[in-house]
Amino acid sequence: MEVNLFEVIEHDDSIIAEVTDLIRRVTPLLPGSKIPEFSRALAPLMESVGESFQQKRMVLAKLEEDTLRYDQFLDEVAAFKAKLEVFRQEIPLNQRKVAEFDSAIAKYQAEILNLETQKNELLSQDNLMKQEAQVAIQKAKESKLSPQKIASLAEEDKAFDEKLSDCKNQMTKLISTLVI
Repeated sequence: MEVNLFEVIEHDDSIIAEVTDLIRRVTPLLPGSKIPEFSRALAPLMESVGESFQQKRMVLAKLEEDTLRYDQFLDEVAAFKAKLEVFRQEIPLNQRKVAEFDSAIAKYQAEILNLETQKNELLSQDNLMKQEAQVAIQKAKESKLSPQKIASLAEEDKAFDEKLSDCKNQMTKLISTLVI
């Protein structure tokens, strides 16, 4: 039966210890043969093969892990590219909406300014009406006093008329007595 030792080790490197142990036990049994020399050459080679296979498995595991990460990274990049394409398509729409909002805001600001102006005009009219109302109230108060004042002035005027009439009569008498 022919066995490829390398393929067996590649499949299961735990066999190295068993093979090494077997050769170590067989070597003293066949001292004149090529086995002792073969054993001395094979032992370090088996150890090197075992370490190499272990390192290869670690590299393969790392390679698999890194490949998986890289594939995930590529998936993320693809997803990002897809989102980027969606964003590229949405940007003009969003810009158009922003322009519409800006236009509406400007329109509302103009309307607000117009309404503020109208409000201020109404407030000015209210203040003017209040001032006019205060003047009218003052005049009404004064008009209540006017009949009394007029009556008082009329009485004073009458009194002055009587006094002046009396003065005139006295002057006339005085002048009539003084006839030269």
